Amino acid sequence: MDIGMQTHKKYLGLLLLLSTQLHAQPITVTGTHLITPHHPAPHLLQSQAIEPATPLMAVKLSDTAKHALQKRLQQHTLLKAPSPQPIYPRKIDLGMNDVPVLNQAPFGTCVTFAVTAAIDAAIGQGDYVSQLCQLQLGNYLARTGYIPSGWDGTLGQHVLSNITTFGLITKKNESHEGCGGLTTYPEGDDWMPPSGEMSVEEFHNLSFNTTNYGVYWQMLLEPNQAFSKRYQPNKTLDIIKSALNKGDRVVIGSLLADVDRGIAGAVGHHKSGLDTWVLTPDIMRDLFVNPSSVENGHEMVVIGYDDDATAIDTDDKRHKGLLKLRNSWGAARGDKGDFYMTYDYFMTFAVEAYSVGQ
Repeated sequence: MDIGMQTHKKYLGLLLLLSTQLHAQPITVTGTHLITPHHPAPHLLQSQAIEPATPLMAVKLSDTAKHALQKRLQQHTLLKAPSPQPIYPRKIDLGMNDVPVLNQAPFGTCVTFAVTAAIDAAIGQGDYVSQLCQLQLGNYLARTGYIPSGWDGTLGQHVLSNITTFGLITKKNESHEGCGGLTTYPEGDDWMPPSGEMSVEEFHNLSFNTTNYGVYWQMLLEPNQAFSKRYQPNKTLDIIKSALNKGDRVVIGSLLADVDRGIAGAVGHHKSGLDTWVLTPDIMRDLFVNPSSVENGHEMVVIGYDDDATAIDTDDKRHKGLLKLRNSWGAARGDKGDFYMTYDYFMTFAVEAYSVGQ
């Protein structure tokens, strides 16, 4: 047996172990939900055009996670407590280093898009990395290693682990050589994910290693930590700020609540329409009474924060302190593709976070 095949089999064994561990975690990704936007406050919108359905990951929380979420809501006033010392600047915006706003179409591929967008921003060559090839490799690994492909939702640790092991393929190679029978990412005429796949050997022949560009990633928060009794939301926010001040962007996974309101639960206005997730009294009440109602999650890239920025919700109440997020729903959504999230919303619903830099 050649060394390459030995390595492949060892990796598939590791994938099986990871898959088993993830099933025991407090959050399980179960597929994709397409959410129809609802605008309770039309005066906050700049356009009355009909918007497309919004793709979110369908998730299921364990009983332990539901209890932890209720506990966090009980302690909401602590989430608003400022850091003991102003050790970071009050505002920073890294931008995306000329990486355009990406569009995942109707598929549950937000994790792959967020991770590759952050890597693109670190590399600095624009829209450089192929999401399609990564996902078609995912189809192969899903069949042979029994883990999510990424087309229908996954966790950041899966995507980053695959990238660390197998590398990435450029958009140029995607269009010239194809990946699993496709040369471009599907635009969403058919909401069913592509069935083609790309073997490890095929992927390896076209791939490059992120270390060639000095790109690194670091886990800042994983699901077991996020729902543990020792979780410190304020400390996690400080860690995010620290990473941004080092020049690293941060890929975050967050639960989204009351997604039938606004744009996937975003009912706050900062710069353009309903572009901000805010923690309103209604959301807090709904979740405290029924934490099982949290059935959706989404992955985005944190590119900045502003301690003094405010968003106004549909009841005209202001919320202070915002993270700036690069989303993957196209440039026509939110603030030209960017969205925002209040600090307390992030600290309540964060599931995972990974810094990506160079």
